[in-house]
Amino acid sequence: MKKIKILFWIIIFAIVVLFIFQNQPLFLEKQAIRIDLQFARYELPQIPNVIILMASFLIGLLLSYFFNLSERFRSKKMVRQLNATIDSLQQEISTLKNRFEPPDDSGPAEKEDQAA
Repeated sequence: MKKIKILFWIIIFAIVVLFIFQNQPLFLEKQAIRIDLQFARYELPQIPNVIILMASFLIGLLLSYFFNLSERFRSKKMVRQLNATIDSLQQEISTLKNRFEPPDDSGPAEKEDQAA
């Protein structure tokens, strides 16, 4: 399974490299970014499209990371609570086993009788 996964990622990487190589003029073309907010107008200098795409990807990556951060903290807290519950229940099981388990009172004399 691990080899199939590695092969899959190699194929995906090759497709991406092929796509970029075949579309080099598009990626290297420079374009200005204009932002019009009704009350303010911004215009950035011309930059290559590949920089715009990479910046958009990284901004999306950071946004998704920060939006999921609270969920990860809640999940970690829940895991800690559940592990504490498991530990307390395991301790309770061991105390109940010790309470209801018959004591092993076979002394040395009884062991000799069993051996003979």
